[in-house]
Amino acid sequence: MSVNREKQELRVRIRERLQALTPQERRERSTFICQSVIRYLEAEFPQVHLILSFCSMPDEVDTRMIMHWADTHAVALALPRISGTPASMSFHRLPFPASDQSLVRHPYGFYQPPADIPELACTAYDPTQCIMIVPGVAFDLHGVGSAMAEDSMTGISDAAGRF
Repeated sequence: MSVNREKQELRVRIRERLQALTPQERRERSTFICQSVIRYLEAEFPQVHLILSFCSMPDEVDTRMIMHWADTHAVALALPRISGTPASMSFHRLPFPASDQSLVRHPYGFYQPPADIPELACTAYDPTQCIMIVPGVAFDLHGVGSAMAEDSMTGISDAAGRF
């Protein structure tokens, strides 16, 4: 069996397990994951100036706790915007304070910054002071899981690291 086929089958099994979670289990797990990310940021990455994150789909970790943390710690927050055909991803810095009301619903159901928020120039930030939180199912050992997310990191050096 090919590696791609194995990854596809693993993603299907993981998605089935995620869909089986109750709303309470999903909230508890999201809270645990977000608290872990915040503890990491505070302990290991206190110099963070920019968080590139995402707005969660119903079956993903709810990232609003991390977004709120960024707001309360004056850390810039940028979210992806998907547009065009073929689809491309760009990041847009949200104004402080970020809120769900400042976002628009994409046809696929997730929320993203509106078109009138300018695209973020990632090169304006020191990559050692940035972190990207990427949604995904069954990443490989190198953190690769989404080609669109990987392509969007142009301008962000490997020095930013992964955890």
